[in-house]
Formats: sequence, structure tokens, C-alpha cells
Amino acid sequence: VLSVFIVFAHGVPAIGALIIGWIASKAGLQATIACGALIMVLVWLWARLRTAKMAELLERSDAP
Repeated sequence: VLSVFIVFAHGVPAIGALIIGWIASKAGLQATIACGALIMVLVWLWARLRTAKMAELLERSDAP
């Protein structure tokens, strides 16, 4: 399990950097950073809404 985590922890950012570099070479650095920021805001909003729903479900559980 630890080896899989290490592979993902080191490999995924490197692949992401290659993709971002390729997009920046095609669209420009400012557009790439703006799109990345927009994507992160959308991910944050989704996680924020999902967290509130999960908290509500956990509070309603029928645990003893």
C-alpha cells in the first residue's frame, strides 16, 4: 500500500506538470493559470457542498 502511495505521490504531479506545460505552450501561461484557478475553485465548491451533505448524513445515522 505504501509503495502505491509513493508512486502516486511522485508520479501524478510530474504528469500534471507535463500537461500544464504543454497547455501553456499552446495557450499561454496566463490562460493556463487562469483555467487552473477556475478548476480549483470549482473543485473546492464541490467538496464544500459535499462535506456539508456528508456531515448531515453522519449526524442522522442510526448508530447506538
